[in-house]
Amino acid sequence: MPTLTRILLIDEDGRQRATVATALAGSNLKYTLVEADGAEAGVAEAERQSFDCVLLDSDLAGAADLLGRFISPEGGRQAVVALTDRADHDNTAALLRAGAVDWLSRAETDPHTLARAIRYARARRAFVLELQAARDDAEEKSRALDRLNRQKTLILSIIAHDLRNPFQVMLGMSQLLVDSAGGGDSAVIARRAGIAHEAASQAHGLLESLVSWASLYMEARVAETSAISVDELFQNCANAMRARAEHKGVSIETRPTEAKAITQPDAAAAILRNLVANALKFTPSGGQVTLSATRRGDRIVISVADTGVGMSEAQTASLFQLERRSTSAGTDGECGAGLGLLLCRDLAEWIDATLEVESQLGVGATFRLLLPSA
Repeated sequence: MPTLTRILLIDEDGRQRATVATALAGSNLKYTLVEADGAEAGVAEAERQSFDCVLLDSDLAGAADLLGRFISPEGGRQAVVALTDRADHDNTAALLRAGAVDWLSRAETDPHTLARAIRYARARRAFVLELQAARDDAEEKSRALDRLNRQKTLILSIIAHDLRNPFQVMLGMSQLLVDSAGGGDSAVIARRAGIAHEAASQAHGLLESLVSWASLYMEARVAETSAISVDELFQNCANAMRARAEHKGVSIETRPTEAKAITQPDAAAAILRNLVANALKFTPSGGQVTLSATRRGDRIVISVADTGVGMSEAQTASLFQLERRSTSAGTDGECGAGLGLLLCRDLAEWIDATLEVESQLGVGATFRLLLPSA
């Protein structure tokens, strides 16, 4: 079944509208016709639906302004054909310069000529819309490429800066250990070994984040989801992070839940581990990190709450922005590259999850991961 051509006819003169309608009826066009007796009525009809062709009386008061509205992106990029009965066609020429695709003298509005002009207007509009869609797509791809290039530059700067420091510490401490291998104060040797170990842990954590992040972008695969037990997710995370928590004197509490979520298991586990690691980093000895889950509509809300130092509103607002990445020392002087939460952001986007954060300076922070409910 052929597609109907949607036509809007705007003319204050009812007899002239009838003449055009009669010519259309005698053509071989398959169409729907909407008539408007003035600019205000024409605008109202155009707001209700999109038209393939607008037949506009060139003598209508404010015709040029009306044309500009119709051909604008906000007006739907309508294709406008100007109708005139003046011999000098002054108004028509002005409309053509302003963007009308064609003009017709009312004396020439026979069925064949009118149908040809409307078909041309429809084809022109389709071309303009296709061209604009291609331009929008190219611009979006260009913006995406710019974002990727900025991310690549920033990641390279992170590697150059943050990865160099721990290796310099390891090299320096290991050399001191070599020099004191034949003797020396055992307490000093132990302290130097501890510093070297902490630097190695920092470098290893940075490398893990970089590899995970790079893998996510390079593979660009669709996340394969399945139903998981949130309680099991909590227990696995707590077991993996318990040694770090005990070393710092921070307790990890997991509140039992029967909730199940639909997600990519490895990604959800990685997000939770990073959130807990971040909570431990900024929670002093004697503090607590709590893992809990609630339901919000069709989502399971996984919360990681700590009793740490918290954040200001400005820090919270820029937390997941790579360009405004900042690194703060933990409560025991722990260092980091500031990549953990950015990795969480990208992983959450990949698995159709949402991250939220709520914090109060000096009180603590709560991060929430919203997953589809099973």
